[in-house]
Amino acid sequence: MDKPAISITNLKHRYQGDWHLHIPRLTLNFGHIYGLIGRNGAGKSSLMKFIAGAEQPLTGHIACASTRVGHIHPQTAYPGYLRVGQLASLFRSRSSQTQSTWDDARFTEIVNVFNIDSQQQYRNLSTGERAGLHLAIMLSQHPQIWLLDEPTLGIDVVAINHCLEILSQMFMDDQPCVLFSTHQMYELERLTDQVLILAEGRVTWHGETESLHDIEPTFRHAIEAMLQPAKEASV
Repeated sequence: MDKPAISITNLKHRYQGDWHLHIPRLTLNFGHIYGLIGRNGAGKSSLMKFIAGAEQPLTGHIACASTRVGHIHPQTAYPGYLRVGQLASLFRSRSSQTQSTWDDARFTEIVNVFNIDSQQQYRNLSTGERAGLHLAIMLSQHPQIWLLDEPTLGIDVVAINHCLEILSQMFMDDQPCVLFSTHQMYELERLTDQVLILAEGRVTWHGETESLHDIEPTFRHAIEAMLQPAKEASV
């Protein structure tokens, strides 16, 4: 039986005077990877920030079944002068002080996949290496809710495949609730088992990834057909 991880009720938020998000009710469960898609400005990043507690919506309630929430977004960054090994030490130290989790073996496994040297400074890492390091730091804390806002943005195909392989492996180990935002159809088909489509701040479609093939002959056409502005709230 599915166990709720994130429960949203009556979420509303305005941005520059217009309604930016309007989600009357939404429940996301542990053990699923939800693909979150929508056009730019649909509200994907805002929704993740609200769930993470980084920002507060105008109205509504968001309940997370765990406080162990990992959030990667396009603005994720660390001080450029710090070395990879120093970042690991900082998070290891913080975990011992807060009684949270830090997994050295997992961290080493992930950075090795991306061939990241522990002596490299953050400022000298490539975009793909930074993406790998961000994953390593987040996943080494064993979060139970993963909020991944375009984690593969701007990286090459090799690095993307590394990211997807790691996410698939760690998901099988931890069985978290994952919200994964992307514009890449390949990533949706390969990684997710559920899809949420946002249009003008409203959830216009929520269902199994495979069922999108029943809407149109091709997955891409199905997505394009669903990415139309919402006229009414539908959750």
